[in-house]
Amino acid sequence: MGNSKKLLSVFLLFVVLFSTIDYSHIFAVVSDTNRLTSSGSIKNRPSEPIFIPISSSSNPTPPPPPQPEPEPEPVGINPDYIVAQDGTGDFTNIQDAIDAVPNNPTRIYKIYIRNGVYYMNSLVIKSRVWLLGESRDGVTLRKQGTISREMIYNNGDTVEVTIQSMTVDMGQPAQRGDPLQPGIIKFRTGCYSDAAFRDLHVLNGEGEAITVANYNNFLVENCVLENVQTGVNAMAGNNLIVRGTTIRNTIGNGIYPQVLSSATQGCYGVLIEDSYLESAGDCAIDITANNGLYEHRDIIIRNTNVRTGHIRISNAINVELNNVTMDGRRPVSIDTGRTHPVTGESKPTVNVRIIDSYIKSSDDAIRINGGTDITVLRTRVETTSSDKSAIVVNARGNNLFQDLIVVGGKYGFSYSWELYGSTHIVVDNSEIIGFNTAGFYDGNKKNYDITIQDSRINGANGALYGIWTAHPDNDWSIINTIFSSVQQNIE
Repeated sequence: MGNSKKLLSVFLLFVVLFSTIDYSHIFAVVSDTNRLTSSGSIKNRPSEPIFIPISSSSNPTPPPPPQPEPEPEPVGINPDYIVAQDGTGDFTNIQDAIDAVPNNPTRIYKIYIRNGVYYMNSLVIKSRVWLLGESRDGVTLRKQGTISREMIYNNGDTVEVTIQSMTVDMGQPAQRGDPLQPGIIKFRTGCYSDAAFRDLHVLNGEGEAITVANYNNFLVENCVLENVQTGVNAMAGNNLIVRGTTIRNTIGNGIYPQVLSSATQGCYGVLIEDSYLESAGDCAIDITANNGLYEHRDIIIRNTNVRTGHIRISNAINVELNNVTMDGRRPVSIDTGRTHPVTGESKPTVNVRIIDSYIKSSDDAIRINGGTDITVLRTRVETTSSDKSAIVVNARGNNLFQDLIVVGGKYGFSYSWELYGSTHIVVDNSEIIGFNTAGFYDGNKKNYDITIQDSRINGANGALYGIWTAHPDNDWSIINTIFSSVQQNIE
């Protein structure tokens, strides 16, 4: 009986206690493991228990909605300002970010532009400003309003400018016959040092895609320039590099080194490499200057492919084409040069070398009209025209054509000018094949000394002559040369 009373008292006490508990404030203690050791102690007991509230409500409070992740900072750029259309950056407008840079800064200011389409009339750039897009296809600068001037331009002397990884779209593709409009990116006022344009897509403008004048160090790298009047327009300066760039569908020239009328030099030190040029309305590459202006110097074009366009070299000294493939409707033209602006004397194009290349044209393939000291080595030269020449060789000075394959045309080599002064032509260890009239024709012009040695001259079916020496005063030396498939070896 006594034990029964004690048990009843304990039971009533528990009833009272549990009836007064607020279950909404009970916490469960959770351990990270319930595994026991052999001694009965808990393994890996956490130093602090984790308390999880348990609500007794039938409608528990939902968790707060997830917050958007902040945009990551661009890796390796460390920008001074970020432009983003969604308001997550410092500015939503690119010009506002440029304006935040002090005038005449003493250090580089990097402006990072997040992906989006930015409509604008024009941007005015400053010295030491780098515009760095998130990606070329993701960032688009698009012209808005009338085309009254360039999309990106400068005022006065400008140094250390970089524009990178974006598309710049003027919105009006160039059409032949339309008047020339303002360019897309144009730095022409003042002088420039260290202007770099990388990973850009510049398109749809009736002016130049990229122009820099009076420059020192002008770089265009890994860009696509299309549907414009001119691709790259360099106007008097030192050290132009066009690398890894595609230029197509230009009304005028693809790459155009020029000389300003006020300049005291042309373009010195031009390197065009690893590039592709297609469908140029005028020249794919035009290295020239008008009468009364200074010549260009030290030009290298290498590892570059030109289709449906041609290369013109005029008023230039020291030009090299190395591993160039050209397949088009017009030739590599090497012109006579221009009149020197100070002395008034004729300044010919001097020392042009074509090496390890493939030159093919539906016109003359190589046309030399007055150039001096021309060298063509280890190159295939081909015309697909039945009434043109593979090589027109109106060349002055000492000229060497060595280890060539010369294919097709009415003539392999021909002259069309009367050359005055000392001229010497050497054709060495070459094949002249597939011509329909003559392998070598002097055009009935006085051209002085011509040597053909260790070569093979093999005409197409019905070809008339291996060598046609129409002018009686030319001096020919034919040494160890084999003729075949011609009606007469030498006429």
